Amino acid sequence: MEKHFRELDEQGYTILEDLLTPRQVAEAIAALDASYSEDRVSDHEPGTLCTHNLTARAEIFREIIQLPQLIACMGFYWEKTISSPTWAPAPQCPG
Repeated sequence: MEKHFRELDEQGYTILEDLLTPRQVAEAIAALDASYSEDRVSDHEPGTLCTHNLTARAEIFREIIQLPQLIACMGFYWEKTISSPTWAPAPQCPG
């Protein structure tokens, strides 16, 4: 996990290769497709394939956010940013 923590620290992102099983990928894609077909997906950018609150939409997303590698990365990010005394939220975008 140290490689991923270093990448998060240096780049702001990391790729957790082979994190999901083929079943999880298929279920996540199906759940996203279903959410995209809803009448009201996003008012912010009409006509885009955009959705939100995935964990409320399908069990597969609740399963994914509990994967140990993902939890470790989220914990690392939390400690390095949000819980840091020097961290401040990004300014609000106009509009």
